[in-house]
Amino acid sequence: MATDGSGSATRYDFSGLYLPVNGAEALVYPANRQSGTMLTWLRLLQYGRVLEGYDSAGQSWDGSLSSIMDGNANFTLHGRTTAGAAVEIVGVLRYADQRSTLDGAWIEPGFSGNILAQATTAPPAPVDEEDHQNGTGDNGDNGGAEALEISPGQRWFVPSGGTSGTFTASGGTAPYAWSVSNAGLGTISPTTGITVTYTTTQTMGTNTVTVRDAAGATATAIAYYQ
Repeated sequence: MATDGSGSATRYDFSGLYLPVNGAEALVYPANRQSGTMLTWLRLLQYGRVLEGYDSAGQSWDGSLSSIMDGNANFTLHGRTTAGAAVEIVGVLRYADQRSTLDGAWIEPGFSGNILAQATTAPPAPVDEEDHQNGTGDNGDNGGAEALEISPGQRWFVPSGGTSGTFTASGGTAPYAWSVSNAGLGTISPTTGITVTYTTTQTMGTNTVTVRDAAGATATAIAYYQ
């Protein structure tokens, strides 16, 4: 949660597909200096202040947001190149007009460069309005938690990454029952409880994960495999 400059609480979501700017082919510059395969895009997923990423070379990233103010968020990402070099990306995510700009420093052994990219992102939402609609607050945790929801709202799997991840239900009326729209893409285990594990079959596609509570209310999340 952040403020929008007027004192109002606002939720920013920097999730998106980040591409090079100004006609560049590479995300990292000077170009052709990073180790391993040159990166041409980075998909970033935000769960509260937690970040996950997947890049064009098939590598995965993890990190976090340390602060958010007026649409600007300091962030850190950690990952590896295809050559095995450990990389840290430190910088700022800036939101404006449904676009987010990622501006950071790329740091790996023997090379320090920059990374500049942009993505189309969702507009910010006033927290009090969103709470009224779905019972969530900052990072999905505040006093309006009666509405049923799943966290995270989406998970992304790639061939070089892990094949499973957890989903957690909150709000509503326990007990919870879980299901997926296509068992050929992935399965849920166990099918009841607060937290369950989704395991992909590594078949490309989009699967909908649904939780139903004792009162019949439902909430959904998305599991992608690409």
